[in-house]
Amino acid sequence: MIQVPDFIQEITEAREINFGNIVKRHFPILSWAPHYNKKWLIGDLIAGITIGILIVPQALAYAQLATIPLQYGLYSCFVGTALYCLFGTAKDISIGPSAVLSLYVGITLDTLVSRGLDPIECVVTMTFFMGCILICLGLLKLGIILDLISIPVTKGFTAGAAVTIFFSQIPSLLGISGAKAQGPLADVLKVIINALNRTRWQDALVGFSGIAMMIILKSLSNRFSYIHPAVKMVGIGRSAIVVIVYILIAFIVSKVQENGAITVLGKIPEGFPKPSIPRLNSGFISEVLTPSIVGVLVAIMEHISGSRTYGKCSSPCPFILFASHLIAFILHLWIDLTNLHNPL
Repeated sequence: MIQVPDFIQEITEAREINFGNIVKRHFPILSWAPHYNKKWLIGDLIAGITIGILIVPQALAYAQLATIPLQYGLYSCFVGTALYCLFGTAKDISIGPSAVLSLYVGITLDTLVSRGLDPIECVVTMTFFMGCILICLGLLKLGIILDLISIPVTKGFTAGAAVTIFFSQIPSLLGISGAKAQGPLADVLKVIINALNRTRWQDALVGFSGIAMMIILKSLSNRFSYIHPAVKMVGIGRSAIVVIVYILIAFIVSKVQENGAITVLGKIPEGFPKPSIPRLNSGFISEVLTPSIVGVLVAIMEHISGSRTYGKCSSPCPFILFASHLIAFILHLWIDLTNLHNPL
């Protein structure tokens, strides 16, 4: 019968300990970056710039879904990717805030705030615990559990998430203020129907024309891409084009009419908050621990569904994703410096 010390010795002797292999295993960028295919550069660069532009309004929208101050969406939009490009192994995963998780956080905060808790402390502590749980899952190599999640479950989750997010955005699309589109779908539909009389036609015109512009650019790109590669690139970067065009429209309208013809987010606080330790007293932990565990499950499901979807097509490499989010960070600083706090 083999003894434990002998077993450990055999394993140690059988596996050659190589410092270089250990570094490459923990920093995969050292393995794939030297072998990057330069033919992908143009497509990845366009995708990176597009994401860098889109991540600003997307981050603001996620902050709204989570019912937290808008600047926290900007803080979180680039940090995950900045780290993942160094430590990540898959190009088909979107790292950072997500729509369903933000919506879940917003619903959870409603309950916690009703108990007299501070929403920022709650979301910071929840994020801390979610990160700790995910790190433990990684260290214990429990990712194999995810193989037990069936494809129909991820498909159903993706479809349900799409429906939930769609209806939650209708009040913003129509310019309806004060309509809380969160909770069960039946309650959301009831809120929307009762608030339709408060629709602002200017905001609705901007919203629907933006959707139409994206569809038209995509159709033109598909139909006339044979003319020149630039036409195809217009279709790929259509989302960024729409964002830039409507930001300019909102800026011009705000200069011509100061009475708020188009609803804008308004001034966003400048700078970064001071780093602080999450609130970890026992009473507070008991309030946020269970929502944090559920949040981990939501995050895992959403990222699995996304990776399985995007894994079927090409994606920008992790370095380009990092560069795109760095562009978003620079845009945020530029907005702070020029005081143009009126994103659409």
